[in-house]
Amino acid sequence: MGSARKIRAADWHAELEVRARDGSWRADVLASSHEGTQRVAWEAQLSPISHEDIQERTERYWAEGIGVCWVSPGGKAPWMGTVPSIRVQEPCDDRPWTVVDGPAAFRFEHGTWVAVDDLELTAFIRWVLNGQTIIHRVRPRYRRVWFGASESYRRRHLIWTTSSYVDTEARHEAMRQRQDERKRLWEEQQRRAEEQRQAEAGARRQEEERQREAQRQELERQRKIRETEQAARWEEQRKQWGDRGRVGAAATRSRGTTAARAGPGRRGTAPPAGTARATGCEPVLGTGASHAVPGTA
Repeated sequence: MGSARKIRAADWHAELEVRARDGSWRADVLASSHEGTQRVAWEAQLSPISHEDIQERTERYWAEGIGVCWVSPGGKAPWMGTVPSIRVQEPCDDRPWTVVDGPAAFRFEHGTWVAVDDLELTAFIRWVLNGQTIIHRVRPRYRRVWFGASESYRRRHLIWTTSSYVDTEARHEAMRQRQDERKRLWEEQQRRAEEQRQAEAGARRQEEERQREAQRQELERQRKIRETEQAARWEEQRKQWGDRGRVGAAATRSRGTTAARAGPGRRGTAPPAGTARATGCEPVLGTGASHAVPGTA
């Protein structure tokens, strides 16, 4: 890749195989500014390495105030985007070494980071050393970075970008937060309105239930009144029937007592005076007098 030559072309010092005094790190290429206040380690990682190991080695550099960029010249690198890193592509035809993964630009209109996959490695190194390109920890909402070449998203926690794009992400995040707040308030209003509707519906159901209960109690009261009135009428009729029975029984007993007092000779009515039963003559109607019929003695 000729990283040392590209670093020197950016007017920085470049040293190969630099080790820490305590042996805690070893840089493939260490870039240093002329005044010596800034240092950046460039590590070409060819062999597989775990996330834990590469993170630990990165933190060793950071502990001594040294920036670092891990370079993968191969295919997929599982640690890409978890530490400051880039993936490069070898020269092809007239194209030099090219950075195909690592840098990204934020598109406000889409609200997403878009990978820059056609950046010359020389330009990238110069921008990093001059502070034009910085490492940025992506906000959780925007960690799906769009790769146009493969038309796919890849998750990245760390990317290389510019300060202006960092500001653009911040502006978009502020807009999203305002939208989220408006949405939250709208949902809160809807929730309260729904609670109010449910409360009103519950109150209506309670009122309807109260009215049904009052109607039921009124019907029950009227039924009891009717039963009480009917029972009173039956009791009155029973008393009347009882009184009639007692009167009839008293009359029957009275007639029996009168007959018993009259005796056997007084049970009939004496014939009227002047009948012919004593003389043996039949009365002749129409003459007003009695005449003896010849031949009857």
